[in-house]
Amino acid sequence: MASTPVYMIILPGAVKADLFPGAPASTDPAIEPGTAPASLADIDAQFWDWNLWLGAKRLRGQDELVCAELAKMWRYLLRSLGATEPPATQQDAISVYLGLRDRRERQLGRAVARDLGNAVVIRLQGRRTPGHTAANRMNLSPTRIPALAQLLARSGLTGPCECTP
Repeated sequence: MASTPVYMIILPGAVKADLFPGAPASTDPAIEPGTAPASLADIDAQFWDWNLWLGAKRLRGQDELVCAELAKMWRYLLRSLGATEPPATQQDAISVYLGLRDRRERQLGRAVARDLGNAVVIRLQGRRTPGHTAANRMNLSPTRIPALAQLLARSGLTGPCECTP
């Protein structure tokens, strides 16, 4: 879905950090639930990561981008779960997803952990103040955050990462 590979990290408090290793990405097909390597937990993580990112774009007034991304979200995630049309708003996407996820969990006989989704929803609800700017974005150096430095060392990735608090 991205033009370069992105490794997502969502820290406690729904703080999102994206690691960009720099190599070109392949164009992946839509995620199909229940097929390897995709799983409902993978879809859930992707969905909440995407919504955290969309929330930042919405706060910045990037409505055209949000609309385009909601259509992409439908194409890559929601349609494979059974959604029949793209959501009109981010709230619609969340409402539709929650119903589809619940239905899929019943079909599979197992549940996805709710921690990530709950944290993202709380974060989205708490960020209603207009005027968030690029000053809210941080370029994190691995030397400034020891846990991130350890993760980068284990993964073989180098360089800065982008974080959207």
